[in-house]
Amino acid sequence: MVCDPASSLKFRNDRRLSQKEIDTIVAWVESGSPKGDDADLPALPKFAKGWSWGEPDLIIPMPVEFDVPAEGELPMQNFYVAVPFKEDRWVEAVELRPGNSAVVHHSIANVTRLPEGSKIVNGRAVRAELNTSDASRTGGLREGAEVFQSQDSFARAGAFKLIGQAPGKGFERHFAGTAKRIKPRMYFQFNMHYQPSGRPEKDRSMLGLWFAKIPVTREVLTKGVIDTVLVGGKDIGETRMVNGREVKTRGRIPNIPPNADNWEIAGEMTVKQDITLYAFAPHMHLRGKDIKYMMVWPTGASKLCSTCRSLTSTGSFITSLKSP
Repeated sequence: MVCDPASSLKFRNDRRLSQKEIDTIVAWVESGSPKGDDADLPALPKFAKGWSWGEPDLIIPMPVEFDVPAEGELPMQNFYVAVPFKEDRWVEAVELRPGNSAVVHHSIANVTRLPEGSKIVNGRAVRAELNTSDASRTGGLREGAEVFQSQDSFARAGAFKLIGQAPGKGFERHFAGTAKRIKPRMYFQFNMHYQPSGRPEKDRSMLGLWFAKIPVTREVLTKGVIDTVLVGGKDIGETRMVNGREVKTRGRIPNIPPNADNWEIAGEMTVKQDITLYAFAPHMHLRGKDIKYMMVWPTGASKLCSTCRSLTSTGSFITSLKSP
């Protein structure tokens, strides 16, 4: 992910290369990428063999060990563990560790509620009353009379992302006095993407939590800028009844039309109070080529936060600002 310094905010952890560094790399590539002196090689990075920040205060394993087949394409798998607290708890650091990194492509830990009528069976959320068309529409997986809920079957209202894990990431520690709040009567959701390795494998990933040791003055929330999704300037959202109240979901994003030169999808999120923005995580996944973050105030005034073009279709960077 390459960001334009001329039109982006100043980043606290800016890792952009200088023009001199870029020119050096280009000259090296154009000369055939010759190998240098082995004596000049930097030391290999040291990776944590256990948890990244010592033993967590609480370890939540996946409720079951999952059997990954040797071959085939698996849909996203969801597993649920009830939050064991009877009161709000504040988490200053969190880590999601794959049990078997050979088959865990990536994983996400969310905190969510279960929809009305759902129950947990062997670590899975199921609804017995859904018919075949409901299962197809929601992406559920049918087994006999029960339908296992997919990642898109749950309304996103009332749920939030705790941590995302992929090679090179999976541990997050917040600034002193800031933390994420986990409420009782909710569920930890392990959202798992498995990639078969060519032989049968097993996985039981784990979630580690470190509780805040000092009073928390700022609550950290991680969410996508997708409360409203616009395609061609049109809101594609849908309104559904969830637990007796109307909840707006983002709707199904249509496929890119054939031969489209530029297919723009816009996401919007309304902020009604002063916030500190700690991080952006641009993620376009498949066919994204550029992305912009823009702040727009009620007066109509706007500020370009960042503009990036994609080299790898995913990336993250951190800045800090406060709304006026």
